[in-house]
Amino acid sequence: MSLQLEQLDQLTAARTAVAALPSVAEVEMSERDGRLTALPRSGATILPAVSALAAAQGFKLKELHLESGRLDEVFRTITN
Repeated sequence: MSLQLEQLDQLTAARTAVAALPSVAEVEMSERDGRLTALPRSGATILPAVSALAAAQGFKLKELHLESGRLDEVFRTITN
């Protein structure tokens, strides 16, 4: 799941908040384009929780979407 923030000064706070969600295994951050990529724990659905968190925390989003499986996720699933 990927989200892009309108305000780059919210990026670190958003990363911390998203990483604290129980259903999130890992969060990758790209400061260059203000994007966070959140990886779910096995079998978890994170889009509703991240969307609700963004609204509750007042994070201004340019984009929020679910990505299809990435190669590293597929590898982790196969090797676990």
